[in-house]
Amino acid sequence: MNTVDFGRALMRKGYKVRHTDVEYTYMYEYSEEMRRVVVITEHETVFGNDTFLWYLSNLTNEYGYSNVLLVAFTDNSFHTRTVMPMVQYWIYNNGTRRLEIYDDQPGDFYGLKFDLENFKPAKKYNNFLNVNVIIVAVNIIVYILMEIIGDTESTMFLYQCGGKTPASVIQDTQYYRYFLSMFIHAGFSHIFNNMLLLYFVGDNLERAMGHIKYIILYFSSGLIAGIVSQVYYYVCGDLYVVCIGASGAIFGVLGALIWVLIRNNGRLENLSLLRIILYCVLSVGVYKEGVNVMAHIGGLISGFLIAMLLYRRRGVCYEN
Repeated sequence: MNTVDFGRALMRKGYKVRHTDVEYTYMYEYSEEMRRVVVITEHETVFGNDTFLWYLSNLTNEYGYSNVLLVAFTDNSFHTRTVMPMVQYWIYNNGTRRLEIYDDQPGDFYGLKFDLENFKPAKKYNNFLNVNVIIVAVNIIVYILMEIIGDTESTMFLYQCGGKTPASVIQDTQYYRYFLSMFIHAGFSHIFNNMLLLYFVGDNLERAMGHIKYIILYFSSGLIAGIVSQVYYYVCGDLYVVCIGASGAIFGVLGALIWVLIRNNGRLENLSLLRIILYCVLSVGVYKEGVNVMAHIGGLISGFLIAMLLYRRRGVCYEN
């Protein structure tokens, strides 16, 4: 069991996640009426942190000493016990994978012990089937092949390889270009920046949503972003501007992450809602020559809306 599984067990019991500003610390409250909380921490170094101690003190004052339980995940339970703050606690030993409840601590906490002992974790994420890595790899392979046979900074060459223009997709109905253009990049910096961002944020989102939903979201938001940009250029009369790149789909991933982070109280693994929003604002709001801003906006909005339909926060549903 890890902190994620423990959190899921608490949520199965009826607890709700509550935000905490203390790093590597998670709080679960049972309800507004039945005032009790469980605090999980996975770094014993926080025990000497003044902010953490102040936080625990406030909790015990607000909920009452007997209604607050601290659960520490550690590799060294003996040392952890010697530095424990003055609060009710359980220790989960990562080495033995056992919950340790000492004689001077509560043997149960409102029936939680039974639920933890009988908890069945959800199916684990399959790292061998990583769709995001496959997408990144395909983009890189396409770029290398294009560099071998031509010049990826040549507008005509990019168009010949599948780049889209309003004239080609709207007037000539060459709809296949919407898909092909998502794998075409102009120059090394373009492919490097796009794939670096996709590799990190896409991996987080795929773990949160699952493989199939991630595929649906990525290509759907990329397609919608392409349509939005082509309609915009068509209305503006720019019929022959060549549009390429995965940025529309990548902004779809960012838009989806905003929704997922909102549903997870602003945090998902190593990501925070503020960080993603700031990146989106800076990327969309700052115009650079050659950047398809409308594709970014279209991808961002469509990714957010699609995620609202597809994403359900993990930890609410369990195997029986």
